[in-house]
Amino acid sequence: MDVIPRSAVALLAGAMIATSMAGVARAAEVTELYAAPGGDGSACTLSAPCSLTGARDKVRTLVEGMSGDVVVNLADGVYRLSAPLKLTPEDSGRNGFKVVYRAAPGARPVLSGGQAVTNWQQFDAEHNIYRAPVAPGTQSRQFYVDGVRAVRARSELNPPGFEKKKDGSGFTSTDKAYASWTNQTDMEIVSRQAWKHMRCPVKSITTSDTGSQIDAVQPCWDNTGTPKRPDNYFPYSGSGTVGMRTVAWLENALPLLDQPGEWYLDRAADYVYYMPRAGEDLASASTELAVTESLVEMTGTPGHLDVVNDNDPHAVYTGSSWAVDTNRPFGDVGDDVHATSKDGDAVEFSFTGTGVDVLGEKDIDLGDIDVYIDGQFDRTVSAKGEGPRLAQQVVYTKTGLPKGPHTVKLVKKSGSSMVVDAFSVVPEAIEPVHDIALRGIAFSYATWLQPSGPEGYADNQAGVLWAGKEQRIAKIPGAVRVTRGQRIEISGSEFSRLGGTAVEFGNGTQDSQAVGNRITDVSGAGVSVGEFDDHWLTDPNRQTARIAVSDNYISRIGREYEDVAGISAGYTRNLAVEHNEISNLPYSGISLGWSWGWDSPYNTENKRHGTNYAQGNKIVGNYVHDVMKVLADGGSVYTLGGQGDGSVKSELSGNVFSKGGSKAPGSQGIYHDEGSSWWDTHDNVVSQTGQTWHNEWTKSIHDITIHDNFTDNAREDKNGTDVTITNTTLVEDGNWPQRAKDIVAAAGIRAPYRNTVLPTNHLINDGELAPLLAPATISYTGDWSISRSRTFGHLAESDDEDDGAVYFGEIDPLRHHRPAGRRLPGVRPPLRAAHREAHQGRRLGGHHRRIAPRPLDRPGRPGDQLQRPLDHLREPRPRRLQRRRPDDRRERRLRHRPLHRHPHRGPHRDQQRPGPGRRLHRRPLPEDRRHLLSDPGGAAAGVHRRPARRLPHPASGEEVRPVPRGRPLHHPLNNPSVTVELDRAVEPSLQEPGRATDRPPAPEGFSIEPLPGARRPPFRSA
Repeated sequence: MDVIPRSAVALLAGAMIATSMAGVARAAEVTELYAAPGGDGSACTLSAPCSLTGARDKVRTLVEGMSGDVVVNLADGVYRLSAPLKLTPEDSGRNGFKVVYRAAPGARPVLSGGQAVTNWQQFDAEHNIYRAPVAPGTQSRQFYVDGVRAVRARSELNPPGFEKKKDGSGFTSTDKAYASWTNQTDMEIVSRQAWKHMRCPVKSITTSDTGSQIDAVQPCWDNTGTPKRPDNYFPYSGSGTVGMRTVAWLENALPLLDQPGEWYLDRAADYVYYMPRAGEDLASASTELAVTESLVEMTGTPGHLDVVNDNDPHAVYTGSSWAVDTNRPFGDVGDDVHATSKDGDAVEFSFTGTGVDVLGEKDIDLGDIDVYIDGQFDRTVSAKGEGPRLAQQVVYTKTGLPKGPHTVKLVKKSGSSMVVDAFSVVPEAIEPVHDIALRGIAFSYATWLQPSGPEGYADNQAGVLWAGKEQRIAKIPGAVRVTRGQRIEISGSEFSRLGGTAVEFGNGTQDSQAVGNRITDVSGAGVSVGEFDDHWLTDPNRQTARIAVSDNYISRIGREYEDVAGISAGYTRNLAVEHNEISNLPYSGISLGWSWGWDSPYNTENKRHGTNYAQGNKIVGNYVHDVMKVLADGGSVYTLGGQGDGSVKSELSGNVFSKGGSKAPGSQGIYHDEGSSWWDTHDNVVSQTGQTWHNEWTKSIHDITIHDNFTDNAREDKNGTDVTITNTTLVEDGNWPQRAKDIVAAAGIRAPYRNTVLPTNHLINDGELAPLLAPATISYTGDWSISRSRTFGHLAESDDEDDGAVYFGEIDPLRHHRPAGRRLPGVRPPLRAAHREAHQGRRLGGHHRRIAPRPLDRPGRPGDQLQRPLDHLREPRPRRLQRRRPDDRRERRLRHRPLHRHPHRGPHRDQQRPGPGRRLHRRPLPEDRRHLLSDPGGAAAGVHRRPARRLPHPASGEEVRPVPRGRPLHHPLNNPSVTVELDRAVEPSLQEPGRATDRPPAPEGFSIEPLPGARRPPFRSA
């Protein structure tokens, strides 16, 4: 359910403001401004509000002499942004006070990058396709109808007849029809490989004697298309990458638009095409194209810091002994250096900016260097190290110069040699954007267009990309972007319907936080922290440090880029990822770190060694579940690269990791991957993981203590160096000890912020692994086997089945292949031989009942199992029965849940009543509605027709009410101490006594309602 804060957001914002002040006198000094979607005033008063940018400009006139916070109250409505709201150092708070942009009392402001689409006309009556004009030059990758994401027109999953071309420029197909398609450059080739998800636009399609040749654009193809390329090794990637070897599906062509809910943007003719879902009326529906790439950009200086190689033309080498050493095995930039063995030899680098870093090496054979700035001696530095040889080391740094042209000169003074590797210029003075808060605002309908261009989506790992002909690191930008920020707060807000990442803290942002936000339906990651190529920084003023990401609800991210993590972090110091709930992800829940075994002394494979500044990070108290649903080689939590020198350890504790499965091997619970080091991993609960409960598979993983954890999975991989595993409790039959129950009770979103996530019913797996904190109660008799790594969308991608029986739990209408393009009317495509089997049909995982097979016009495609309603597999119902009340969504969402008879989770089959066509579902009788809204037991357990009776817990014997499906029995949301009145949950704080916190105070109540145009039921708390 997509929801946003309303009146309680104002309470939250007001409480935050009040606590930021020392007393009543200071509170009286708050300056209030007002903005409205149609505001055009200059006074920014309640009666004459400004526009959003007008309010920003008004703030600039007030910040210099601030004696209290300046608060911009955003009125109710949609603020359509054709460009992001840009906030810079001149928009920042002063004198210890903040500039706050917040929802006005009772308002629900939405910052939208959407463009409304109107004037729909039927284009193809036979196939029910409509189209509407858009402004010339419109570009977008996302389209929404009544707030629901549409699917870009795409082919079937793993279409047949494709082979990679021998010349490496694309693929061949046995189907010649592709070459006749128009707007070929709008098409994309999509590929899944292990942990990677890649997309390359099409350059051209030509016919051949055997079919079609589909070539991809450059540089996308070179950055994805060849296995083990780019091969830049540590610290930028692993030892080569997995390339685009197969076609998972083709996307974004009009001939592929053949299923309800699909759309296509014809950029050449400026039309949007859409095939409505059942019950959608485009004459009255809200239809939005996401067109603006970022909604809010908070930008300090300098921006991203790049390095240039030692062969840059601005570097001039003087002396008789300089030589260029190439193909070095130590990890230098470009794998080359300039080196000299003669004292007095020098290099002079000219630059324009305010500072410079000089990178070299450190080893026992290197010595002292005299450094001059603009011809004046500055100081002597040393490159002498103790071994092993370290690459990409900052041997000299200078900042604070007046902006302009400068030179830095390095002269060899001692040692057997002097090595010069690279230079990095600081182009601007270090001036952060600072002391700004965004509170209680909804952010929606932003896009991200890079994947539609020549760069494509060249995945490296976890949403970190290759870009450019000379490969460089890139990442998915945020709808709210913070660059070089300090004391930035993003709280109590809603992020949904976004085409990139939701929140991004990058490029040296410090002392900032994202707390109490709800993040759903996002193409990229939920929250991204830090950079993935600034490992070499030694200046603490430019490092990403002291960021808090806490008490956020992150679900259904990776909707378009499946390789992303819920929370993704690169190089950071003192990052706190605490008490978030993360669920329903195609890949990993939390990913922290980079550089593989770059800084590991036990990296013996290629001996490439350096350092990074990561240290003192914490992953504490999170609840991560239902992850790793599509890709492989990840986990509920995934760490990579080193965590400093051991002087300050990083911590992974108090987390609950549950239900992580995958379509391929490689789904771990706790995954300390290459180079991970100096972690204290303890007091975690790990349940129902697809492969191992913890994984340290190679010697470069080192100096990690893993102790006092709880798991129901005995599988593990412990091949690191100096990795100690002690006091692990292996739980059988769901008999979790009290300490594990306490960890579960404390994990996840804490009481003050719990109304960012609503209690929902989760599905139960088929019993291969026991549900968390309760024994498995599904038993099997007969000759059953476990089938893992399935490709049909089952829970955790494992399905216990008897090969000699009909596949219970799958819906299997007839599936067949069709040639490229839409089939001709009245002509049925031939059946594929592979699908002529005893159990013919298209399988839809997760539905535990069968319906009669029925031919489809085309085979299934990615995401159909989860996105296509079952109504598409039945004959259409009468129009009268298709009409649904807008406030009935929650009940409709529960209709087609599996019908397990579980004594502690949800209603039994006999508690349901027949619906249309005599099918069983959970829609309550009208007379039950009032009871459902007032009875917390029934509402929490699912929709019941009669009051839930108390049942004994099989482990403790304690009588308990049924709880949501799949949620741990003693999860905080099911805590018996919760008082619920009309779905209001107020619980005692689970914060540890005496723990200091600078988080904003909790709201006293919440009112959560849908975005304008989205048909969602309201959820209110008193």
